[in-house]
Amino acid sequence: MSMSQRCFHRTAVVVALAAALAAPVAAQDAAPGKAEKAEKKAPAETREGWHRDGFALKNGKSKIELAGYLQEDFRNFDWAVNGDETGTEQGAEHELRRLRVGVKAEFGKMSLEFVTDPRNSQKGDRLKDVTVGYAFSKQFTLLVGHFKPPVGQEFLTSASKTDYVERSMIGSRLVPDREWGAAASGELGVVEYSVGAFAGDGSSASQSAGTSGAARLTLKIAKGLSLSGSLMQGTVEPDPRVGSSEPSPKGASGVTATKFTFWNRAHVNGTRRRMGADVNFTRGAFRLQGEYLENREQRKGQGSTGQDIPDVRGRGWSAQAGFVLVGARKGSTVEPKKSVFAGGAGALEVVARAEALKFDDTGAASGFAGYGNRARNIAPSGSSNIQAGVNYWASNFMKLQGSAIWESYNDPLIAPQPGKTGRYMAYIARVQFMIP
Repeated sequence: MSMSQRCFHRTAVVVALAAALAAPVAAQDAAPGKAEKAEKKAPAETREGWHRDGFALKNGKSKIELAGYLQEDFRNFDWAVNGDETGTEQGAEHELRRLRVGVKAEFGKMSLEFVTDPRNSQKGDRLKDVTVGYAFSKQFTLLVGHFKPPVGQEFLTSASKTDYVERSMIGSRLVPDREWGAAASGELGVVEYSVGAFAGDGSSASQSAGTSGAARLTLKIAKGLSLSGSLMQGTVEPDPRVGSSEPSPKGASGVTATKFTFWNRAHVNGTRRRMGADVNFTRGAFRLQGEYLENREQRKGQGSTGQDIPDVRGRGWSAQAGFVLVGARKGSTVEPKKSVFAGGAGALEVVARAEALKFDDTGAASGFAGYGNRARNIAPSGSSNIQAGVNYWASNFMKLQGSAIWESYNDPLIAPQPGKTGRYMAYIARVQFMIP
């Protein structure tokens, strides 16, 4: 069987499995009259005892529900890697990106969540969210377990609800990973806060720091307008590599939406600090978001002769806009007013984004600028891109996404095709099925 045949076969299996899981919801969408009549006879909130409601079991305000989604990604490039300073390549043209399954529950003020990815992922990271929460009041909620530290706007948005197939570069390369910890959050008037302590900044990553603290504040300036700031700090120490005297580099890396690596991890030792700010504006069908994030890592004793060298710093920004043509915006996502399975049009959103990410050091730009992961004077390495795309929800359990991406690089030596810094074009698409 050829490679293309295997890809087609796997896609067919994925779609068939997802369709089978979603069939009960589709049937419900296709017969709204019956569902409405049943609701009128006995609203879910007034029924006594545990009863089934879609993929959930409910009893008054308590509920236990299935959670999860499946994502199949496709990529097409108008360029190929000819060789570069980092020795990297393009992303896969076809992959089962995520398969999340789990359970969420609420019992009064207590909430429970368990979500995993049962596949053998590249990182071997199957455990996602495992949390226990208790809402003492609107002003104070305590959450413990394995979850995302409160850093960044896009990072805290579920991958099933993002406007693009790939997160921005800062939303995927400069942020932490899920980690074991505890966090307190709540609302104090027009201010929302979240502060926590974690065992590191990515339990599944070999680049993780030690014990870290994180905090995020959001100011609700006006209806539909908010401004947030994030901070996370921990200490990174080199880990000995088995069979080698040279430890693995633990610094941040620069990778584009097409999976091309333009900046390899540096050797770091000392404080790792993330600082960022983001703004969100929503009015009706329109949404505008902007985000800035900086990751700064010390390099104590990481010079070629064991001397301290200037910190390595990654800085980036993203600005994006979206407009719903059909459907209604609900929080961080869009919902169809009527499913295509019930004779409706679904929901359609157009989106656009510009972003950039650059790595450099904090020292004076003197002497030879190098690309090595122990270079004292780092040659500035950066990438930027513009994306335009569409998102279509056929129903509340099926979503289709597609984007065109134009990438460019600031240094011709680290570009996919050395000497060519810009006009790298790629197309990315996703088929997603969710448990509504």
